[in-house]
Amino acid sequence: MQDFCYQNLWPPLKALITAQGEAGKSCKEVCLSKGMVCEPEFFSKINSRDSLTQNGFPCNSSRLEEVPSLIAPGFRKESQACILQTQTLLFSCTGTSPSTMRLCPCRKYKKGQVALCEDC
Repeated sequence: MQDFCYQNLWPPLKALITAQGEAGKSCKEVCLSKGMVCEPEFFSKINSRDSLTQNGFPCNSSRLEEVPSLIAPGFRKESQACILQTQTLLFSCTGTSPSTMRLCPCRKYKKGQVALCEDC
């Protein structure tokens, strides 16, 4: 039964599209600027050094901070540090910081039906 529930997560992981945000932009703004919505269910899937690095953040050569923050995961420009979230309840599509570039979990949606994935 547990495998069945895990495989039928909504939205499905195949709908995840990551986007790198500019400093000062929320994930809601970043995803909307690309014609998508921020999907909070996917934050736990992208909250890793590997995800940050694969999406263009210099985490291999930068410090890594694990913090309870509304803007993680992301990259702090002034301290040159990659940040990861330690508290899953703090993942936020709307958190912003003027010095942090966020890694955002976006997904496409059906026009007029934001809750539904375009390809789901």
